[in-house]
Amino acid sequence: MATPNPKSLAEISSVVDASMGKFQSLEWRFFYSLCLKIGSLEYSMEFPPDSRHQAVVLTINSSRPRTHFVPKNERPIPPPPGFLPCVLSVLRISDPELIRQSSLDAYFFLRYLSTLLKIFAPLTLVVIPILVPLNAMNGKDSAGGVWGLDRLSWANVGLTHTDWYWAHLTLAIVVVIYVSYTIWDELQQYIRLRQAYLTSHQHRLRASASTVLITSIPNKYLSVENLRGIFDVFPGGVSKIWINRNLSKLTEKIKRRRELASSLEAAETKLIQKALKAYASGKGQPKGSNGISPLWKRYLTEEDREFIRLPVFDSTWMPSLPLVGTKVDTIDHCRKEYVRLTAEIEQEQQQLEEFPLVNSAFIQFNQQITAHMVCQSVNHYMPQYMTPRHVETSPEDVLWENMSIGRWEEVIRTVLTNVAIIALIIVCAIPITFTGLLSQIIYLAAVIPWLDWINRLPHWLLGVVQGVLPSTILASLLAGLSKALRFLIRKQGKHSGMAVELSMQNYYFIFLFVQVFLVVSLSAGFTTVIEAFTSNVSSVPAALAKNLPKANNYFFSYMLLQALLVSASTLTQVGTLINLFFFAPLLDTTAGQKWARQTDLPQIQWGTFFPVYTNLACIGLIYSVISPMILLFNIIAFALFWITHRYNTLYVTRPQSDTYGLFYPKAITQLFAGLYFMEASLAGLFFLIRDSHEEAVCNGQAAVMIVTMISTAIYQYILNETFGPLLKYLPIKLDSDVFHHDQGFVLGDIQETGMATEMPFRHESSGAGRPVIRIPKDILGISEDEIHQSRALSKLISISDRGVSLDINGRVNIDQLQNPYETRWACQGLNCM
Repeated sequence: MATPNPKSLAEISSVVDASMGKFQSLEWRFFYSLCLKIGSLEYSMEFPPDSRHQAVVLTINSSRPRTHFVPKNERPIPPPPGFLPCVLSVLRISDPELIRQSSLDAYFFLRYLSTLLKIFAPLTLVVIPILVPLNAMNGKDSAGGVWGLDRLSWANVGLTHTDWYWAHLTLAIVVVIYVSYTIWDELQQYIRLRQAYLTSHQHRLRASASTVLITSIPNKYLSVENLRGIFDVFPGGVSKIWINRNLSKLTEKIKRRRELASSLEAAETKLIQKALKAYASGKGQPKGSNGISPLWKRYLTEEDREFIRLPVFDSTWMPSLPLVGTKVDTIDHCRKEYVRLTAEIEQEQQQLEEFPLVNSAFIQFNQQITAHMVCQSVNHYMPQYMTPRHVETSPEDVLWENMSIGRWEEVIRTVLTNVAIIALIIVCAIPITFTGLLSQIIYLAAVIPWLDWINRLPHWLLGVVQGVLPSTILASLLAGLSKALRFLIRKQGKHSGMAVELSMQNYYFIFLFVQVFLVVSLSAGFTTVIEAFTSNVSSVPAALAKNLPKANNYFFSYMLLQALLVSASTLTQVGTLINLFFFAPLLDTTAGQKWARQTDLPQIQWGTFFPVYTNLACIGLIYSVISPMILLFNIIAFALFWITHRYNTLYVTRPQSDTYGLFYPKAITQLFAGLYFMEASLAGLFFLIRDSHEEAVCNGQAAVMIVTMISTAIYQYILNETFGPLLKYLPIKLDSDVFHHDQGFVLGDIQETGMATEMPFRHESSGAGRPVIRIPKDILGISEDEIHQSRALSKLISISDRGVSLDINGRVNIDQLQNPYETRWACQGLNCM
């Protein structure tokens, strides 16, 4: 393999640097224009022009679904019409009211965004007025290969003014001290507010507040008597014990019954639609007696009904294949299988004690503080037994399929999935590196002959390719990769969905920091790194540090794209509108499908939500001294994010589970990654500074920065030791004065209205009810006849045509006045019609 010529690489680097200013102004003018136009277009969708009334109503409902598609007692007051009145209304809502309408996780996420504003706003007022003039005055400018916005950055400081770097050092230390102080202060506030919420009367009434999930229990202790004997020694004693059982076979039957119900609903709906179509065309008029039964035979033949083929080996896991297997009538088959499975399921639900026990149990204590004491105590004399222990686990959030996983198995699974995640990060470096190279395509076209055709493209298209396309590809790629990460983490054996999200927060932040920041920074200046690698491997870190200032343009584009497009699409719920107006007409043919698409409110997955903004904040900290203008972009981005997600929290998303703020301390301590990398980069840059005589003149600043980095690490260790035990668990004693003050802030004037109810800690399959088949009512009476035919077969079939009809085009229509929340579409009992 031929060794690259250092001279030719140096020429490429010089051409790249010279090309930077040539295209930078064009790129930014186009990028700003495009972002503003697309953002304005999406914002304008919030209040659509004149159109059909139904489309307008559906559009407005989709942008604020919590005001329409939830139970009436949970609906917030809709915001006033108009963009500015809506924003002002969102800003006026108090924090206690926000917590009441959403969750503590949502409140702390908004507090996290405001904390980032609290960090970047003062730094902007201090750093930019000092460093930008120093960087711009008497700098290298175009004669030294510095162009565009780089004239305001570190790279433009003149060779005769190297003493100005003392200002950069001083402000870097100011950044470290201020951010470190803010983190300490916010952790104090977090602990106080979380403890006030957890010990409030409303929360203590919840079963999860005093219930502990204990895993890896030895077989000899798997009885209520033995577990009670162990844990009755704690203050207050044990209230209830639920030992978990392996209900996987029952769960499979319930899943199969749900699939049959969906197939039966679709087949019945198509039968009614075909009959109405035949009636309208006159082709299906009855030729004889009106007493034909069933009623559909007056208009259709047997061949008009839906048919399916059964799997060859009668296995539930094998799909039906065309032209293979026995051909049966869909409706008849689904009815019989529904009845058979329902009888088996309900019988097994009455005999749960016959299912095998698994090595985990939920133990509810009489006092809340006892649950927190149990979680912090040593419960067994052997390692990895009766551990880990979890408190504040919501029953509906439990991952029941992982309840039988022991501690050692979980350790092995974690090791294997970590290997897979590392491999995934390495593999993903290739496409993400491509996005970094794409952001430099105009510079590469100047030195690579076969890319010369790029220079002949229109200026606006070049702006898209270099300014917008890389960030768009990166965002789309990360969306798909996050699903793969979440799947792997779930396979580790986590006990709940929130536990998966907490682990996801760590992994996804590392993934984003490595791929979005490190890989992009590396790929944006690969020529410099290759040259350093071929000449002296030890100089690669210095080469990376030297190239770091040149990569800031990519992150300016990325941050602005996130701020404008993501905020606008979040407010207008563009994805929801596409679902309702494009996918729904194509894919949704039954009442269940239509209602699910309209009422399944967006769920925030905090494990991938927090890291995105933490990564943006880390990038801002890293470049705060190197390229101070990024601080301004951080303020714009996080201000838009704060307003957008405040609206989103109030009117769009509906939380299902809550960790009561556990994501917040993780996110705020992850900011140290930005501080460490800023310190390391500045140390490397200081070592590289040369004056006009090619002498190193900033070794002292570099040494100070290394000492600062070591001091930051010591500070973080002290921080973790100080706050670690208080981040998750309650102390035995609280300061009563501070407690009542904080509790008043968190809860406001919320009235206590009786006991908070919660399902017992038992497997979700143990109480699963019959799914209801919803078919549309029709003028021919076929739906009523089909309901009669189904109930004549068995009373176990839950079927109804209430609230569902067909429009003039034969499409299923849901009566919004008969709110399915009140009619219980997913029936949990027998009397649901």
